[in-house]
Amino acid sequence: MLTLASEPLYLLVDTAIVGHIGTAALGGLAVGSTVLLFATGMLVFLTFGTAATVARLLGAGQRARRRRAVRAGPVVGSRPPESWSQQSCGR
Repeated sequence: MLTLASEPLYLLVDTAIVGHIGTAALGGLAVGSTVLLFATGMLVFLTFGTAATVARLLGAGQRARRRRAVRAGPVVGSRPPESWSQQSCGR
């Protein structure tokens, strides 16, 4: 849980420090922190989803499907949600 909370807390401290520099720097930090939070959220989502699928397949002894799920994780994560299907997750 601390891992998920660390990035927003880090950016909050950055905002407090950069706020003393000026508005232009604060605007740049706002754009950068938005991109960073979005990317972190997507990677956390991808990690949690792939880990759960791989663990389930590993426990079921399905090695070939587990390998497909590991390889499909980055592919599925790079597509918009509308294009996801059970086929791409190795199910």
